[in-house]
Parts: sequence; C-alpha cells; structure tokens
Amino acid sequence: MAILWKKEVLVPESAEVARTYNDLGEALIRKGEYDEALSYLRRAEEIAVVVADNSLLLARIYSNIGSVLSYEAISKWTEALGYLHKSLAIREKKKPQSLIVAETHNTIGTLLHDMGDFSGALDHFHQSLAIQSQLDAPRSMKVAFLHNNIALVLKDNHDMEGAMKHIKIAIAIQMELSSSLLDAGALLGTSGEIMDAGWDWPDKAFEKDEIELGSQPD
Repeated sequence: MAILWKKEVLVPESAEVARTYNDLGEALIRKGEYDEALSYLRRAEEIAVVVADNSLLLARIYSNIGSVLSYEAISKWTEALGYLHKSLAIREKKKPQSLIVAETHNTIGTLLHDMGDFSGALDHFHQSLAIQSQLDAPRSMKVAFLHNNIALVLKDNHDMEGAMKHIKIAIAIQMELSSSLLDAGALLGTSGEIMDAGWDWPDKAFEKDEIELGSQPD
C-alpha cells in the first residue's frame, strides 16, 4: 500500500518508483515467484524507459527480466536474449571494461549454449574471459569457470581437443588456488563429460608440469 501511495501521490513515474518496483521484483525472484516478479519488473521497465532511458537502472531491469524469462519455469529464451542484449548495450556504453559487462557476456553465452548457438556462445564466453582476466585476476575461480563453460561448448560442438585444453587450464587454476573442493568437483565433472564423449585422456593430464598455466587457447 505504501508503494501505491508513493507512486500515485508523492512521486508518480519517477526513477525512484522504477527502482522500487525492480527491488520488489528481485525479492520475488529470490523467493522463486517468477510470474509475480516479472509483473513488477515489467512495471519498472515501463517507468524507467520514460524517466531513466539508457541508464544503469534500466540496464539492471533489462537484465532481471532477461534472467526471469530464461528460467526453466518460463523458458522464453528468445525474448530473454533480447533483454540481455539490451542490458549489455547500455552497460558497454557506460563502462565497456567492467566486471558486470563480463558477467552479462557470460549469462548470454550460457543462454546461447542452451539454445544450441555454439558459435555465439563461444564469442560471448571469450569476451567475458578477456574482461574478467584483465580486471579480476587471470587466476581466479571466475576465470576457471569461464574456461569450463568454453570447454562444455566445444565438447558439444565435437571439438574434444579444444575442450580438453580449456578444462585443463580451468583445473590448473583451481589446483593453484586450492580454495574449494566443491569447485574442483564441478570442474572434474566437466572433464568426465568430455571423456565420456570419447576423448582419450593421458594418464597424467592433471599434473601441473604438463599444463601451460599461461596459455589462453582459442
């Protein structure tokens, strides 16, 4: 009720109201109430395109709508992709070399992979990797999981040699950090998928001496 009072009486159609609707949408996403979340986010979009066009607030709203639409419960992937691209376009204009741009590239890459667009997925994963390596650290877990994502796409595209190069780099980074057995297990799970797909792995594939930690394969 307080939100309606603010919208209708205090500050109708303002960026503050759009942000409030977006915040409510995010809260509902966390609760798993996607349809209701989408309703609030759509309202936030309607206001933001008028009072905060091409703003980071609108980019965030676009990203949230894209994320909800991509969830399995809704699965409107083409529409989701459109919103994620609009979010990316705004963020790249504001600050092209930023971690949020890298994250958006990764999200788009993941969706394109699910849609079977392997070339598009690889392009976005590589762009994310380039930014993440520069701004975060070339040996971070986010970089490791980007190599993991690239390996999965290459495996699905039947490039087992390329997939193995990337998963070996991912595992090498994890071995270097030694921060989480859970993370290591996830990466090893990917390597298992690649082996199941028919790649004949050498016995010593995981030895650090045999992994070029500085390499960045295509």
